[in-house]
Amino acid sequence: ALGLHCNPIVGDRAMNVLKLYQTCVAYPMGKQAFSLMFCMKAPYFWTIRPLVEELKPGKSVVSMPHRRMTCNHIGTQHAIACCNLVEMAMGCVVEASLPKHLRWLPRGMEVEYKAKAVGTLTATSEID
Repeated sequence: ALGLHCNPIVGDRAMNVLKLYQTCVAYPMGKQAFSLMFCMKAPYFWTIRPLVEELKPGKSVVSMPHRRMTCNHIGTQHAIACCNLVEMAMGCVVEASLPKHLRWLPRGMEVEYKAKAVGTLTATSEID
């Protein structure tokens, strides 16, 4: 047990992501705890075992380890696992930056396969 007392429900809002992150990272294994809680809200993200490395208004950094479960038939990171990582990074930064009275939904994603992805991958999402 980490002894964290983080409540992901704030008023009507599903979660106050930035406040939750700031609370969690004050504790040992806080980034891991926050990442797990974020995935509990959006379970599909857990398939890549993400770690939210940094989160602040306007910026998020999320990584995923190279695991057999996220690999394709040639042993590299699957393109859709990479998309999952990017979507999580984008979701984190938007949730941390958007005023509480607004909601958002992703409308699309364009993907180009430029190179094989191997090893731990990191996605950085920044907004103005």
